[in-house]
This record gives sequence, structure tokens and C-alpha cells, in this order.
Amino acid sequence: LIGCFVLSYHTFHTAVFSFFTDGDLRTGNNEILHWLVCNAPAAANGGVDTTYVHCPYIPPFPPKGTGFHRLVFSIFRQNGHLTLPSKPYNSFDDRIFSTREFWSGYDTVIRPVGIHFFQTSWDCSVTATFQNILGWKEPVYDVEKKQTQRKRRQLIQKKKFSQKHRWTI
Repeated sequence: LIGCFVLSYHTFHTAVFSFFTDGDLRTGNNEILHWLVCNAPAAANGGVDTTYVHCPYIPPFPPKGTGFHRLVFSIFRQNGHLTLPSKPYNSFDDRIFSTREFWSGYDTVIRPVGIHFFQTSWDCSVTATFQNILGWKEPVYDVEKKQTQRKRRQLIQKKKFSQKHRWTI
């Protein structure tokens, strides 16, 4: 069972977990591959046997100050065995990916059977991902600072308005 998808037993599946970059982080409008499992038989519990990992998992890493980012988890049913080129996936550039190109390259063997989107935003774990996994200095954008200043200004305006127009007894 993956999310709300129950996979049929005795079939093979491909699971793709990717991050749409929206034009940031040096990739243009590509995706960043977070995890790829291929040729995985459906497990007895209806999920995917994750021992067939082609690209090891890395957690999402939305940069600080950029708001929400969307991630997608796709499941493909395989009609046969996939032979993928071997890559180390050690660097960021190795993980630049396109689900559309992946699907079109193997469209005679795989067929999408499930997809799940979710949004994520920066938290303190992202710093560790940048430093320990990607080996980068974490980029920080000032969008949050501007939003905070705007909210502070709005609160001051509301306070002034409420003081000016409050009822006196």
C-alpha cells in the first residue's frame, strides 16, 4: 500500500519521487530525483519491495525563504524488466531528471498507475541535507524577511486603527 494505491501482487513496479524545481537550484525547469526504485515486485502487503533501489533516497531540500515547493511520488506498473543505465547519483547534477522523458523512454514497458503530490517548505532539517548530503552552503533567500516585515507593518496598522476607533466608556 502506497498512500491510497494498492498494487497488484506478482507484478513489477517503478517508484519515482521527484522535486519540481520551478527554475531554481541550477536546473532550469527540470526535476530533482530524490528516489528511484525499479523492477520491484509488489510486496505481499500491497506495497513495493524497496530493496530494488536504483537511486538512493535524499530528503526534500526547499531553500529557506522560497515558500512551498511541490514534490511528486509516481508509481508505474512494469510489463517487463527495465534496464537502466548505471549512475552513481553522488552529485546534484546526477539527480537532474525528467519524469516525462523517463516515461517516454520506457513507454512500451511502463505505465503510470498512481501519483501523489505534496508541498513542503524549509525547516531546520534542510540545513543538514545541504551540508551533509549535497555538500553545499545552504542558499537563503530574503523572501521570508520581506514577508515578516510586511506582516509586522500590517499588525502595526491594525493596532493603530483599533486604538483610534475603539470604544471609550
